[in-house]
Amino acid sequence: MSETQHSKGGDLSGRTPAERADRYRELADMHLRMAQRVSAPEARASHLELAALWTRLAAQADHQIDIGPEFAGEADELPEAALPRRQG
Repeated sequence: MSETQHSKGGDLSGRTPAERADRYRELADMHLRMAQRVSAPEARASHLELAALWTRLAAQADHQIDIGPEFAGEADELPEAALPRRQG
């Protein structure tokens, strides 16, 4: 699977919150590495924003583990507050 395919997260339906959290952390790490490799400031900022987004999603998945499976479906939607904000 290419890094582009990885950055989309893949199909995580049917995965446990722990599995999703692990995948989100992998994606955050990948974007941090990509941010270190690019020279364009805009690209670096985008990768850092994506890393932050994946990190927040991992925290949400961790929260699903803490609250139990009966509430897990309620946190599957990405809240608007988790989206990176563009400055400009």
